[in-house]
Amino acid sequence: DLHGKMYRFTAAATVTLDAAADVADLTDEAGCASYWVRDAAEAAIIELQGAEVMNLNGTAQAAGIGITATGVGESVTVCTDTDADAGGTDGYVTYGATSGWASQ
Repeated sequence: DLHGKMYRFTAAATVTLDAAADVADLTDEAGCASYWVRDAAEAAIIELQGAEVMNLNGTAQAAGIGITATGVGESVTVCTDTDADAGGTDGYVTYGATSGWASQ
Protein backbone atom coordinates (compact mmCIF):
# COMPACT_ATOMS: atom_id res chain seq x y z
CA ASP A 1 0.00 0.00 0.00
CA LEU A 2 1.55 3.29 -1.12
CA HIS A 3 -0.72 5.82 0.50
CA GLY A 4 1.28 7.57 3.17
CA LYS A 5 2.50 4.54 5.09
CA MET A 6 5.80 4.01 6.92
CA TYR A 7 7.43 0.58 6.69
CA ARG A 8 10.33 -0.73 8.78
CA PHE A 9 12.85 -3.28 7.59
CA THR A 10 13.29 -5.47 10.69
CA ALA A 11 15.05 -8.24 8.76
CA ALA A 12 16.80 -8.45 5.40
CA ALA A 13 14.03 -8.18 2.80
CA THR A 14 13.09 -7.25 -0.72
CA VAL A 15 10.03 -5.11 -1.43
CA THR A 16 8.63 -4.92 -4.96
CA LEU A 17 6.67 -1.73 -5.53
CA ASP A 18 3.35 -1.82 -7.34
CA ALA A 19 3.34 -0.54 -10.90
CA ALA A 20 3.27 3.24 -10.58
CA ALA A 21 0.28 3.61 -12.90
CA ASP A 22 -1.72 1.17 -10.72
CA VAL A 23 -1.09 3.05 -7.47
CA ALA A 24 -2.91 6.31 -8.11
CA ASP A 25 -4.21 8.63 -10.77
CA LEU A 26 -0.76 10.01 -11.50
CA THR A 27 -2.12 13.31 -12.79
CA ASP A 28 -3.89 14.14 -9.52
CA GLU A 29 -2.17 12.41 -6.64
CA ALA A 30 0.98 10.46 -6.00
CA GLY A 31 1.18 7.23 -4.10
CA CYS A 32 3.95 7.52 -1.48
CA ALA A 33 5.49 5.29 1.15
CA SER A 34 8.46 5.62 3.47
CA TYR A 35 10.95 2.90 4.38
CA TRP A 36 13.36 2.75 7.32
CA VAL A 37 16.14 0.23 8.06
CA ARG A 38 16.29 -0.70 11.76
CA ASP A 39 19.66 -2.50 12.09
CA ALA A 40 22.93 -2.81 10.18
CA ALA A 41 22.32 -6.48 9.38
CA GLU A 42 19.08 -5.71 7.54
CA ALA A 43 19.73 -5.37 3.82
CA ALA A 44 16.80 -3.48 2.33
CA ILE A 45 16.02 -3.79 -1.37
CA ILE A 46 13.25 -1.86 -3.11
CA GLU A 47 12.50 -3.21 -6.60
CA LEU A 48 10.37 -1.95 -9.47
CA GLN A 49 7.90 -3.48 -11.90
CA GLY A 50 9.18 -4.13 -15.43
CA ALA A 51 10.76 -1.16 -17.16
CA GLU A 52 9.75 1.49 -14.64
CA VAL A 53 12.41 3.94 -13.48
CA MET A 54 13.58 4.92 -9.98
CA ASN A 55 14.89 8.46 -9.69
CA LEU A 56 17.27 8.40 -6.72
CA ASN A 57 18.18 11.85 -5.39
CA GLY A 58 17.69 13.48 -8.79
CA THR A 59 19.39 10.78 -10.89
CA ALA A 60 17.28 8.39 -12.94
CA GLN A 61 18.49 4.81 -12.63
CA ALA A 62 18.37 2.36 -15.54
CA ALA A 63 14.93 0.95 -16.33
CA GLY A 64 13.90 -1.79 -13.94
CA ILE A 65 16.72 -1.12 -11.47
CA GLY A 66 15.70 -0.56 -7.86
CA ILE A 67 17.58 0.74 -4.84
CA THR A 68 19.23 -0.88 -1.84
CA ALA A 69 20.62 0.10 1.57
CA THR A 70 22.23 -1.59 4.56
CA GLY A 71 22.68 0.50 7.64
CA VAL A 72 21.11 1.59 10.87
CA GLY A 73 18.59 4.36 10.31
CA GLU A 74 18.75 4.50 6.52
CA SER A 75 15.45 5.90 5.26
CA VAL A 76 13.75 6.92 2.05
CA THR A 77 10.35 8.05 0.82
CA VAL A 78 9.29 6.97 -2.66
CA CYS A 79 6.44 8.56 -4.63
CA THR A 80 4.92 7.66 -7.98
CA ASP A 81 5.72 9.90 -10.94
CA THR A 82 4.71 9.98 -14.61
CA ASP A 83 8.13 11.28 -15.63
CA ALA A 84 10.72 9.65 -13.39
CA ASP A 85 13.49 9.95 -16.00
CA ALA A 86 12.64 13.24 -17.81
CA GLY A 87 11.63 11.06 -20.75
CA GLY A 88 8.04 10.33 -19.80
CA THR A 89 8.63 6.96 -18.13
CA ASP A 90 6.40 6.00 -15.20
CA GLY A 91 8.17 5.13 -12.00
CA TYR A 92 9.17 6.49 -8.62
CA VAL A 93 11.04 9.51 -7.29
CA THR A 94 12.83 9.48 -3.93
CA TYR A 95 12.51 12.21 -1.33
CA GLY A 96 14.75 12.58 1.70
CA ALA A 97 16.87 9.53 0.92
CA THR A 98 19.73 9.14 3.38
CA SER A 99 23.20 8.67 1.92
CA GLY A 100 23.24 4.88 2.29
CA TRP A 101 20.78 4.27 -0.55
CA ALA A 102 22.31 3.24 -3.87
CA SER A 103 21.33 1.78 -7.21
CA GLN A 104 20.81 -1.96 -7.05
